[in-house]
Amino acid sequence: MWNNYGGMSNESVAIETTYQDVLLAYSHSNINMEIYFDKVKYKAPDNKKGLYDLESIAPTFRNKEQPVLDSNFTWVAHYSFIKHIGYDSEKEARLVLLDSEGSINKNNKNHGVYLSSTLSKEMIKSIVIHPNAPIWFEKTVTNLIKNTYKLDIPVINSSLKITGK
Repeated sequence: MWNNYGGMSNESVAIETTYQDVLLAYSHSNINMEIYFDKVKYKAPDNKKGLYDLESIAPTFRNKEQPVLDSNFTWVAHYSFIKHIGYDSEKEARLVLLDSEGSINKNNKNHGVYLSSTLSKEMIKSIVIHPNAPIWFEKTVTNLIKNTYKLDIPVINSSLKITGK
């Protein structure tokens, strides 16, 4: 994981959370969108077109006031949860939000999503520091979490050891 996502840098972190805590943070936020949250499905197709089948995916939370009606647009969510089997070691989950005012035919005017800050903070269980991170990086991350943001979130060193980068 560290080599794949941290690149050549030892200055990286991983944020640990749970499926339930992410759902709780998003469900209590004022988001006027359909939310899809699920595990990614990894497939080994015979060809590129075979990667995507006709399975549907239901929204985790649906905007009852103004649901996304553009069926082409909702396929964006479906395609977001499928990856080639070559990436299955990631064991990834994804969160996809579809703007009920958006469509394929027009630009989306919304440039961000507001989440409940209290629940967003609570959904972070720990921050894991790269196993080969320099001491100054670990101190900087800890200082940001504890002193700047005043969060009571454990900052821990990864137990993995990486050699020969």
